[in-house]
Amino acid sequence: MKKLQRKSNDALGIKIQKAFGCKLRTIRKKKEMSQEELAHEIGWEKSHISKVENHGQNVSLVTIFLIARALEANPCDLIDLSIDARDDEWNNIMCK
Repeated sequence: MKKLQRKSNDALGIKIQKAFGCKLRTIRKKKEMSQEELAHEIGWEKSHISKVENHGQNVSLVTIFLIARALEANPCDLIDLSIDARDDEWNNIMCK
């Protein structure tokens, strides 16, 4: 039972990370900021921003706040709270 729960949590985590990456890309583009510019603002390499946006690489809570500050956005704007974790919609996360 614990292995099944662990796999479920891992899958959910990946989906949350991908959703975050999609929101980040959407907001960054809306602000007309390049990946390079954002990376410079938060002290990262462009490749790391790309990994977060395209591959769902995990970021810390502190990093979410740093990214939000650089984008002049609210940290909550980077997190898609409209998706219910109990809903099958989690299985269909796609970046628009």
